[in-house]
Amino acid sequence: MRRRGEVAGLPVVVVDSGRAVGRVKDVVFDLGQGRLSGFIVVSRGSRAFLPFEQVHSLGASAVIIGAEAVLVPSFPAPAGASPVGKSVLTREGQLLGTIDDVLFDPESGAVWGYQVTAGFISDFVEGKKAVVLTEEIVEGPDSVVVGDAGDVREPGDPDGSAVTMTATEPTAPEATGQGGPRE
Repeated sequence: MRRRGEVAGLPVVVVDSGRAVGRVKDVVFDLGQGRLSGFIVVSRGSRAFLPFEQVHSLGASAVIIGAEAVLVPSFPAPAGASPVGKSVLTREGQLLGTIDDVLFDPESGAVWGYQVTAGFISDFVEGKKAVVLTEEIVEGPDSVVVGDAGDVREPGDPDGSAVTMTATEPTAPEATGQGGPRE
């Protein structure tokens, strides 16, 4: 499981030459499809789009590509607004926090859910939480509505038996059979 925030800033490197062709400025998601579309890459003031399908490897320290030619110099604006900053509410109107990151599978690009912050002190004491994307989640222009507080849980915890995550490391997806990092 990776977070959008972990990928922003990584260098984009060509596998055969070792040449860095830019840095990831942002991650583009197609939230309607629940998938990672690609990355906005910046280099010397110019921007390009790197389609996720063209990524050779999404490592902890770099994004590896096959050739610089896979970068698309002009690209359409990302579809749909980012969920980051939206409030997370229960159907009963209880505020659970604010979305501060998107969790995705680096192998398939599938969006797993959203990381939720309830504020610095709460995050420090209780840990950050995650909203797992399900058919019952309603995502509106201003907020995300979940069935109840039980829909907010630790990444990789499909049954909700654990409800927190540390601010630095989500639970490994291999434990749930939801995929894992590229090798």
